[in-house]
Order: sequence, then structure tokens, then C-alpha cells
Amino acid sequence: MLLAGVVAGCRFRPSKDNDDDDNDTTSGAVIQGGGSAIYSLDNNSAIKTAQLNLEAGALMINLSDTTGKLFNAVVKNTARKFQLSHQTSGDGEAVNFVSKGHDHKFHDDSARADLRLNANLQWDIKAKLGATQCDFDLSKFKINKLDLGCAAAELNVKLAPMLSDTYVEIKASLGDLTIRIPQGAACEVHVESTLADNDFPGFVKKDDNRYETPDFATAKNKIHIDANFSLSSFKIERY
Repeated sequence: MLLAGVVAGCRFRPSKDNDDDDNDTTSGAVIQGGGSAIYSLDNNSAIKTAQLNLEAGALMINLSDTTGKLFNAVVKNTARKFQLSHQTSGDGEAVNFVSKGHDHKFHDDSARADLRLNANLQWDIKAKLGATQCDFDLSKFKINKLDLGCAAAELNVKLAPMLSDTYVEIKASLGDLTIRIPQGAACEVHVESTLADNDFPGFVKKDDNRYETPDFATAKNKIHIDANFSLSSFKIERY
């Protein structure tokens, strides 16, 4: 059950560059109306790698579907505005999707954002989340690195080792996180936790803080998870 509704002192604070003066290179297309908005960025065939920088709070976020565009988001049932911008450097693109001008203290069950990414690119995802329920099915995407910072959040993440190395970094407090990996996937977990509940079935404990699947050392593709938790639940499941 989502913890956000009972944690009155937890706030998501957007970045300082997150005001009405857009200092980023280029903004994306926005269509708004009726409490909903569509945000999109066109793809560029020269782009090979991309990074999504996501900051959001107090809503449900789903990321699972693909798009022929670079990025697409549909935000529903909320007057909250997001800022979409991007920067290009060589064959890389940074996509910034940031909630604007709010300190979000409570989860709104009706507010929702559905995000889509282009599956042809290699992605880094950096997400700062507060009082949020997230379903990230990333099994269709080539994920190089997933960096999650969250408070009072419920996160479900599905991964597939589509690259030789997939890196996951997590910092969480007062949250509930489940990561799903394929049967037979090679994975290592390094975890630092305070008053947290951890569950890693099928892993071999290597030392006090590190766990591996039995075939990790010889596997071609690997998932590396580095997690720091306090007052949280962290589980790894197979699919």
C-alpha cells in the first residue's frame, strides 16, 4: 500500500531551474485541454543514446509503451503543469520532464502520467520521485543506467538485460520497491539498509551487503543493483 498518504512531512521539491523562465535549449510540443496535456519530442535519426531526467510527485506514473517519437507523455486529471525540454550533444539527447512549481505533500489518486520512450535508443533514466506510485516496465528498452531517488513512493520496476551491463542505483526512504528480472538473468545486489526489509530469493550472499545469482561471474549480460534504503521494503522477483 502506498505510504505517501500517511507521511505528511515528506515533500517533493522540484529543481531550482524549474520555474517559468525556461533556460533549457529547446522545449517540446505541448497540447493542453480539459485537465489533460500531451507532451512530445520528435525523434532524430542521428541520436543513438538518450537520458530521461524525470522529476515528479503526488501522482501515478506509468512507463511501459514505446513510441516512434523520442519521448511522449500524456498527463491526465490534474491542473499540474510539467516542463518538457531537451538538449542535444553529438549523437546524445537529454530529455527533461519536470513537474513545475509545487511542493507535493500528498498523492492524488486521480492524477496520472503515461510516458513512452523510443525503443531504438540506449537509455539512461534518472528519476526523482516523491509521494508517487510508479510502474516502470523497462523490459522493452536498452537501459544502460537507472537512477532512482524516491521518498514515500511505491515503485514496481521490470528489467531485462538487453545490454552487456545494466546499472541500477536506488536511494529510497519510507518506500516500497519491487524489481522484477527474468528467470536466469545474472544479477548482483549491493545493499545498505536501515530498518529495511530486504528479500532476494535465488541469490547467494557474498558478504554482509552483497548478493549474486549463481551464474553472475560467467554471464554475458549482467544487471548491477546498488541500493541504499531506510524504513523501506525492497524485493527482487523473477518473471
